[in-house]
Amino acid sequence: MKTLLILIAVIAETLSIYGQATGIWSNWTWYWLLHALAAGTYTCACLMLLPEEYKRPIAQSVLFITVIAFGIPVAGMIGLTMLYVVLVNWPKKSNPIIWRRADHIELPADTQDISTSMFGAGALKDILLYHPDPERRLDAVKACRYIPNREAIPLFRLAVTDKEDDIRLFAFSCIDNIDNNLTEKIGNLRLKLEKSESTSMLIHLGELYWEFYYLGLSDGAITKTYLDFAQIYFEKAANKEPRGQVYIKLGRVHLAQNNLHEAEKCFQRAIELGILEEKVSLYLAEIAFRRKEYFRIAQLLRVIDENLDGEHSEEIQEYWCEQPSK
Repeated sequence: MKTLLILIAVIAETLSIYGQATGIWSNWTWYWLLHALAAGTYTCACLMLLPEEYKRPIAQSVLFITVIAFGIPVAGMIGLTMLYVVLVNWPKKSNPIIWRRADHIELPADTQDISTSMFGAGALKDILLYHPDPERRLDAVKACRYIPNREAIPLFRLAVTDKEDDIRLFAFSCIDNIDNNLTEKIGNLRLKLEKSESTSMLIHLGELYWEFYYLGLSDGAITKTYLDFAQIYFEKAANKEPRGQVYIKLGRVHLAQNNLHEAEKCFQRAIELGILEEKVSLYLAEIAFRRKEYFRIAQLLRVIDENLDGEHSEEIQEYWCEQPSK
């Protein structure tokens, strides 16, 4: 195809010049038609032959080649051909520096610095896994105190397996502090609850027990115990003062316990109490997935709240809504 385009351009341009020079064409019409054909085919051939870097942006490249080839008969095409041949084959300057030494970057010391710097949970994890300097790994563990607990707990658990005693002990103390803070808050709230029971206290107490599960601070039978306590307090709060948000929290607990029927009832009750369906559609989709009702998932996720603070909610929605019907 490229060869054919070049051949057409050469023949058309030759005929236009030869016909006009010998007087074969009675007027200029045939000359301009053949010359335009030659310029057009030459432009197409250039676009097919040139490397990508010389064709971007495409509109400007087409305009430049066409104007030169059409506006300067014969000489324009020859000049452009020579120019492109030189550019393509001209030896490019090689960079003798194959690596650049990077300065030692200190880890951030507070929450605001972490949120605006290159450091995040992924970077801190890589430091804990691969950095040979114990001091650097210890700094990473200290920096983990200033990121959300949900992200920090797995990093602290990773640091507990470090070969350095100081790092292991510091990471364990951080986990223990989070656990103790939650336990202390629960103890204080339960004392207040004995004196005066209110819906807000019941909800807060249920949230604290849920936090143990959410942060991964417990496992096995202890996790079940925390979830049971969270269920008890959320149910008390729902019975005392039915609210949509309380039923969402209770539904999440049932979902964590794999009580799918009860979880669905809670989310439906939340909708009845005025919660928008898009607020609970992600949870309903999770229930449908566990029941292997895949045909319902895309329908539920299409109404998902775009501002929902759910882990990977956008990726889940993109995957299921773009899949063919299951």
